[in-house]
Amino acid sequence: MATSIQWIIWRVGLWVLVGNAFYPLAAQTPTDYKTLQAEIKTFKKNPWLYDSLKQRLVFLEESILQESGTNQQLLQVKDQQQRLIDSLRNVVAAQNQRLLDQQAFIQTLQQDLITQQNTQQMLEQQQRQAGLWYVVVVPATRPETPKTHLLADDNRAFEALALGYFKDQPSAWAYRQTLGEASVHLCRDGAAVQIYGDWRDWMDVPDTTLAAMKATLDKEHKTKGTEYSQEEHRQKGIVQRTGRARGTDHEIFLTDLLAGNLPNRFALSHSLSEVFQKAEFHDIGAAIDKPADEWGEADAPMTHDLYYNVAVKFGLKVTAHDLNEPDMLSNGEPMDFVDRYERKVAEGSKKPYPFAVHAVPLLIKSLDDLGIKPGTTPIILRAANSIDIYYDNAQKTAHFKGIAQSAQNRALLYIFNTQILYKPAQSLWFTRLGTIAEGFTTEGNVPVDYWQKHKHERNNSNAYRLDQ
Repeated sequence: MATSIQWIIWRVGLWVLVGNAFYPLAAQTPTDYKTLQAEIKTFKKNPWLYDSLKQRLVFLEESILQESGTNQQLLQVKDQQQRLIDSLRNVVAAQNQRLLDQQAFIQTLQQDLITQQNTQQMLEQQQRQAGLWYVVVVPATRPETPKTHLLADDNRAFEALALGYFKDQPSAWAYRQTLGEASVHLCRDGAAVQIYGDWRDWMDVPDTTLAAMKATLDKEHKTKGTEYSQEEHRQKGIVQRTGRARGTDHEIFLTDLLAGNLPNRFALSHSLSEVFQKAEFHDIGAAIDKPADEWGEADAPMTHDLYYNVAVKFGLKVTAHDLNEPDMLSNGEPMDFVDRYERKVAEGSKKPYPFAVHAVPLLIKSLDDLGIKPGTTPIILRAANSIDIYYDNAQKTAHFKGIAQSAQNRALLYIFNTQILYKPAQSLWFTRLGTIAEGFTTEGNVPVDYWQKHKHERNNSNAYRLDQ
């Protein structure tokens, strides 16, 4: 009996173990695994089948775990591949960005180079055109004309092309003959202007303003530039309107300019303040070692006033200029003003001025005549009751031409008589900013005692006027 039971168990076990032929227990998937688990619960009621089925389940679990491990490895490989791809993408992106950055840098360098070249060409053209020239021009409609320098207002259609710049008329006319249809113009800085042949050629101001300037300066020379007129004023105790009373108005104007307080309506208000910071101030005809007179006027009074009231505050370097001509007489005394001053200082009989003193020639034709060395430091000049009234038309022409040419690299402000003139750096032309006021009285001539009592009434509303 026992043998029969053993045989049956063996047959059932074999049937279970080789279930591929009799019972579908050879499943290798999770779904079949769940089915097998369910079947195991059924077979638990038959203990003699349970162990065999359990063994089969263990086998299936091992197979599934083995297969899962293989899948996990595959996922890991794929993950590593994706990371490598992402890394390569990042490297390529970084390289592309570096390439774009390099291209942008090269473009910036190229643009900077173009800008520098354009600036250099503009400066070369300005330098080539600067000054008074005879310019040969042809109509712009000629197609064979080289496209060089334009002679026209930027706001209008091009009228002509300038093909040559000449300092003398014969050379210009000789070149004109080689071109056929051409004409010769007198130009200033490349623009056609009226040429006066005197100091007005160095003024870039409207014709009406220029006419008023000439009338004023001619009158000043006629009425105050002779020894007779000087003696007449001395006898009346009059400070000329370009004298010390005028200096009060100068100080008010310069203080407003250097402090940036010129009226807002004036276009150059802020920029001029920056331009003339730490400038040099040169006072021409400063009355060095002038003896005291009965009205208390003595010893470079205007220069002293400006030094203490303006220069000290704004850090201006001041120099007083005067003649040093021992062979010339003024009121019966030699005009060796500078030598006389220096002798007295050396002897100890005169206290030295708090500013420099310099001797100038009768006709000042350059900054070198004022002892100013080459450079770019901005300059402020003042000629009030000196060369502004003594120089005739020809002398004024030589003076302004020489000053403009020798100061081409500097900004220059010039208070010449009542005129406030400004020459930008790299220019040869003075523009007019405005005028110093007519004075404390309607006649413009101010007695010393009147000035002393009323000078504190001067302010920026009555000391100067700016052009619109």
